[in-house]
Amino acid sequence: MRFFLIMTLALFIANNNQIYARKQPKIHIEKKTMDFGIIYNDNPIKTDSIIIHNKGKENLIISDTYTDCSCTIIENKIDNIPPGQSDTLIVKLRVNKLFPGKLSKHVYIQSNSPKKEEEVIVINAEVRYKQ
Repeated sequence: MRFFLIMTLALFIANNNQIYARKQPKIHIEKKTMDFGIIYNDNPIKTDSIIIHNKGKENLIISDTYTDCSCTIIENKIDNIPPGQSDTLIVKLRVNKLFPGKLSKHVYIQSNSPKKEEEVIVINAEVRYKQ
């Protein structure tokens, strides 16, 4: 009897895991590093985009997007990406108030993707002043 209960429970758990695994969102970001190169203070704003794909079977819910510096600006908001679809996040880097030198900033994307709830995008640049 004990063996029968254990086997039944094991089959139930395995079946539920397979069903759950098939119906998950899956975030995919192709470009996880943005390199803006050299930015001069006379042209201090650079823009690029991050394409977010949902390679899963359920809607990908983007719960939050934020940056680690006020110099990095997310221009638009993404809430929901249906399965098999993608959307674009526009990111601007404004360096007019930063000191010269190399910098590394981050964009954070939080979602309901079970294997990767937070993605981190790295932005690299070098600030130079024109005399």
